[in-house]
This record gives sequence, structure tokens and C-alpha cells, in this order.
Amino acid sequence: MQRNYIALLVAALAVLALAGVGAMTAFGSAGAQEAADDESTADHSIEVSATGSAETAPDSASLEVAITAEDDDIDTVRDELATGSDELTAALDELGIEYETSQFDVSQQRHPHNQEEDRPEYRGAHVFDISLDDPDRVGEVIDEAVDSGAEIGDVELTLSENQRDELRDDAIQAAMDDATHQAETIADASGLEVTTVASVDASQQQFTPATFDDRAVETEVADDDAPPTAIAQDDVSVTYSVDVTYNASS
Repeated sequence: MQRNYIALLVAALAVLALAGVGAMTAFGSAGAQEAADDESTADHSIEVSATGSAETAPDSASLEVAITAEDDDIDTVRDELATGSDELTAALDELGIEYETSQFDVSQQRHPHNQEEDRPEYRGAHVFDISLDDPDRVGEVIDEAVDSGAEIGDVELTLSENQRDELRDDAIQAAMDDATHQAETIADASGLEVTTVASVDASQQQFTPATFDDRAVETEVADDDAPPTAIAQDDVSVTYSVDVTYNASS
């Protein structure tokens, strides 16, 4: 009787052992299948470069004007600079224009060796930087400056800081929209699906104001019947470049 009991116990243990082996085998098969599934849907990456730009009309301007003088006598040069600067600043003050001195120089002109030039020994310049909140006033300022005996340097039509920030944001949005479109097109062609953004490098930026150098702004002292100087106002542009890496899955 006891032997029968022992035999039944051994048989039961054997059945349990076989069941355990079967369960482990089944678990191993399921785990292998899950790993295979994970491998088939493992993340991929798509890297794209995109550029966005935005343009708008300028809302501010800056220009450079200079009083210059030449003479063989240095005191005469200084006197002419002082007289011309007083006349110019008085005209600018009457217009309510902001300005500041950016350069003042009186120096002896040096001639290259073995080359004689018939020009005065001394030359001086008093250079002013002028800032305008209204680019439409550029022509008016140029006329007043020229009437005061000043020379016109570079003219720049640009944006205020707030307007520049808004335009930059528009350029960034345009760049990211383009990057997303590129990534989705590449993913669709490759049988993938874009999931998330992994990284963005948006360190490249370019701001392009409208500029006119002194050769483009040629003026003469005008008579009373002459029309005022007009400056063509091109749009100001901001360009932003981004390098974006996207996560994608199959």
C-alpha cells in the first residue's frame, strides 16, 4: 500500500515537472516573439535641414553723414569742421532727429613714395550716425544734410527690435514647417511614420536690411523748386536655418 502511494507521488511530481517545462517553453517562445516585434518597430531617425524666411517693410532707418574739410593749414580744417557741424546739428535739431558723433578725425594726409599728388596737407571729418523711427523721413534728412554741406554715407532701412523679433519668429516657424514636411515625405517614402522630434539645431540666423551705399545716394544742393530726395524702400528679410532630427517607427 505504501509502495503504491510512493509511486503515485512520483508520477504526480513528474507531471508537474513536465508542465513547468512546457510553461517555460511557451514563455520563451512568447518572449522571443515580443523581442522580434520590438526589433521590427525599433526607432529610426530622419535628419533634415530646412530654411525659413520672412519679409516685411522697414519701420526704422539709420544713415551716416559727415562734415569734411581739407586745407594746408590745420587750424582752417578745424574751423571748417566746427562751422559745418554746427550748421548740420542745428538743422537736425530743428527736424527733431536723433544723432550722435561716431568719428572725429583731423590728420595729415600721407602721399605714397615716388608719387606726388596735388592735394591739401590736412584732412578732417566729423561723422554723425542718425537714427530714424520713420524710414519715410530719410529723404528729408538727406536734403537737410546736403544743404548743410554734409556728405552722405551708407543708408540702411531696417527693423526695430520688436519687429525684428516678430519676423524672426515667423522665419523659425517657416523653417520648422518645412523640416516637418521633409521628414514626413521621407518617412512615407520609406514605409515609416514620424513620431517625435529628437533634436533641433537652430543656431544659424541671417538678418538682411536694405542698404544703400554712398555711391547709390548721390545728391546735390537743391534749389527751391527741386523735388525732395526719395529712397526706394525694399523689404527687410530674416532667414533662419534649422537642422532637425526626427524619431520614426515602422
